[in-house]
Amino acid sequence: MKVQESNKQNKKCLICGKESKENICKTCENKIQAEAFYKKKKEEGEKK
Repeated sequence: MKVQESNKQNKKCLICGKESKENICKTCENKIQAEAFYKKKKEEGEKK
């Protein structure tokens, strides 16, 4: 079990490559969410 636990700690973000507990770190997750939000707002503005 110790091998599995150490693998969880050594994950890296798939976007920036920094060490993270998840596949995507919080910083990159926030950037992606912000980009999606602004893209949606821009598209909604163009429809009006």
